[in-house]
Amino acid sequence: MLRFALVVVLVVLASPVAAQNVVNPTTAVWDSTDHVGVDSYVIGYFAGPTTVAPVQEAPISKPATCSPCTASILASRPTAFQVWYGAVRAVAGTLTSPWSNRVPFDRSPSAPTNFRVS
Repeated sequence: MLRFALVVVLVVLASPVAAQNVVNPTTAVWDSTDHVGVDSYVIGYFAGPTTVAPVQEAPISKPATCSPCTASILASRPTAFQVWYGAVRAVAGTLTSPWSNRVPFDRSPSAPTNFRVS
C-alpha cells in the first residue's frame, strides 16, 4: 500500500503545470530560417487548436532583422472576446509556407479607466 501511495505522489508531482494564456497580446515573436528570401509574413487567428482555416488573417510587415522576428499585432487582433489560437506563415512571391505552431491567447475586455465616484 505504501508503495502504491508513493507512486501516486510521484505521478502527481511529475504532472505538467498548465501554462497561463497571454491576455490581449500586442506583439508576435517567431523565428525564420528563410527570413532573407521571405517577402512578408501573415498572422492567422484560429477559433480552435485544430481548426483548418483561420477566422481572420492579417499581413505582418517583414522585420528588418529576425533573431527573433517581432511585429506589432495590436491593430490586427480579433475583436470577439474568447480564446484564440495565433499562428504565422511566411510569404515568398506567390508561395506561402504552412502555418506555424498555434499559440493560445485570451482576447478579453480591457479594464475601464478613470473610474471615480462623486
